[in-house]
Amino acid sequence: MIKLKDMDWEDQLNKVVLDNSRDNLFGTNIHWTLKDVRKYIKKLIFYGAADLEIIDYNTIAFTLPPYGSGHDRVDILLFIMTYYLFPAYIKHNKRTDRLTLSWDY
Repeated sequence: MIKLKDMDWEDQLNKVVLDNSRDNLFGTNIHWTLKDVRKYIKKLIFYGAADLEIIDYNTIAFTLPPYGSGHDRVDILLFIMTYYLFPAYIKHNKRTDRLTLSWDY
């Protein structure tokens, strides 16, 4: 059996949402389809997010782009803060420089 951490983010998203969500939507109490979640994640990757992981059908985690990588960390944070489906929970791990975003309303 393949572990979630060994899959890429698209396979993780499919497995977690399709196996655990009753209505095949991402998040709790929001209507976010897989198509829309994929667009959101691709935008995060465009802004420099790395090591993306789908924790469960409410939560994603990723590493912020390193300083001097050509990606401005402000851009990714502004995208998160201004997107119409604002996360209910945001946690930053200073040691690993990872953000965890959750849409568990």
